[in-house]
Amino acid sequence: MVMQRSQAAFLAAQTRDGLLRLFEAVCSDAAEATGASRTSLWYFEPDGSLTCQRQLDSRSNSFASGQSIDRMAAMPYTEVLLRDRIVAVTDIATHPATAAMAEEYLRPNGVSSLLDFLIVDHEDRPAAILCCEQCGPERIWSESDVVALYELAGLIGRTLRYQTGTPAQRARFAASLPFTDEPLLMEAALYWSAKRGKRAMPRRSDISPVDMPRQLLPHLIVGELLHDPFQVRFRLVGTEMVARYGRDYTGLTIDEFMTGDYAAYIKSLFLKTYETAAPVYSESQFKWNDGGTSRTRRLMLPLTLDGGSQPQQVLVAQVWPAETSGRPPSPTAISVRPGSISNSDTAIERLPRLTDNPGQQRKTAKST
Repeated sequence: MVMQRSQAAFLAAQTRDGLLRLFEAVCSDAAEATGASRTSLWYFEPDGSLTCQRQLDSRSNSFASGQSIDRMAAMPYTEVLLRDRIVAVTDIATHPATAAMAEEYLRPNGVSSLLDFLIVDHEDRPAAILCCEQCGPERIWSESDVVALYELAGLIGRTLRYQTGTPAQRARFAASLPFTDEPLLMEAALYWSAKRGKRAMPRRSDISPVDMPRQLLPHLIVGELLHDPFQVRFRLVGTEMVARYGRDYTGLTIDEFMTGDYAAYIKSLFLKTYETAAPVYSESQFKWNDGGTSRTRRLMLPLTLDGGSQPQQVLVAQVWPAETSGRPPSPTAISVRPGSISNSDTAIERLPRLTDNPGQQRKTAKST
């Protein structure tokens, strides 16, 4: 799990100062998780050189920035990094990826071993590097070191994808979404938007738990859209959703699992996502049949299987901000008495890209 210090900084990283604080939090968490002597965040420059944005020396607990490595010295290293997305080196003097940097940067700083991850921007171009360096005796990097750095690099990557564009463009992006106060739904929106690129929606094959924010996984559902008549079959159900409903409903349809007004409403959300071929955001507050109320927020994100413009599956991210006691006694009791449900949903006809101009963005359509 991403460390709390970095997660908190991620939520505040909307300004230049906030971004630098995030870099410092990530460097601190990386040093704590791996025990590395130095941890740092580097940017790729247009001329191929690398510049250090923040570097923590854990031995003195001090930060520095501004150091650079020129293109020629960095070239063998960056070629390996761009190909493999990770460079794990025990002996910097003999490894082909780092031998060229040894004289200019590594040896003068006493670095003997390094573990680095590539970070890409919203168009999958190299943007930054998260680096762990060991000074003194060489070390072999462990699996836990790799996992920790992978998760922290993913956090930086998601932040940089959001930070792409001018401050005005970022402000328009945030202002256009009705769930900017919900971090998990924002994570889902950013992930989906990065995967779709310039297309109307991503392919199902683009969506992978390997590069998805881990904290999202328990809150996800994938529904397959069936027709004649319209129906939804659940192909993937996250552990949080299983816990909420007391049953793993993977493989079941909505009608096999839910009844009443709630089932009709959930089916209408999938249908709206299909008909608009666009993300749909919804909020619900309702009472379970056996008592207790629930409030939930969902983001429905369309997916295609064949690269076409019509959704064939829907990725759903769902959170439960507040709830009183009471859960359905059985899956078939997931229904709602007349008058006890309150819903609203919004079709986000065009989840904006950060580079959109105001005149290019289409208005959203609401219904209650």
